[in-house]
Amino acid sequence: MLVPTSAGAQRTPPVAPPVDTAGLAHDRPGAVMEMLYERTFFNVDVLDLTLRFGPDAASELERVLESAPPEALEDSIALAALSATDVLVASRFLRGVSLAQFLDGLRESLDRAFDAGLISAEAHRAILMDVDVQYEPLREGGIRAGDVMWYRIKGDTLHLAFQRADGRVLVEERPVGPERRMGVLGGYLAPGSDFREGLIRSVIR
Repeated sequence: MLVPTSAGAQRTPPVAPPVDTAGLAHDRPGAVMEMLYERTFFNVDVLDLTLRFGPDAASELERVLESAPPEALEDSIALAALSATDVLVASRFLRGVSLAQFLDGLRESLDRAFDAGLISAEAHRAILMDVDVQYEPLREGGIRAGDVMWYRIKGDTLHLAFQRADGRVLVEERPVGPERRMGVLGGYLAPGSDFREGLIRSVIR
């Protein structure tokens, strides 16, 4: 079973991102969510996950942090992050996993978004069908330590790219639609997601 813990300093990918990183907020309380995702049983690090927001979303997260009542704080943070339309997501793998394990994780995240009502049944089916085809280039070699899965959200456009540690981009697509944005963000922040608690705690100082 995989569970989240707070990340501390984010490890920096060794090569330039293949997605646009301009215009994001920096050095603000609501600018970044981050966590380390690890296996509890043997305490093995699996990946570093970072969500970096644009100025509008960062401002809204700051407002929530300052004004939301304690009993509603976590849900309010999640809602503000889910509403963001200018986000960079980076998942840097710290150990190798098989393509099957990687796809299982993607499907589980999409299931959480669907279960929470964040994407429709039609969108859920369509994205799952795409996932089976998109990542076929990873079948040989799987996912390796140092690889990065990037998602750049701008409005309803999602630029996804899977990058090897040496800089090669093996998967790259630009699907459009609000369900694509919500499929990514909902997978991380919907109730029941393995990532939700760690990401939310990272912005509560």
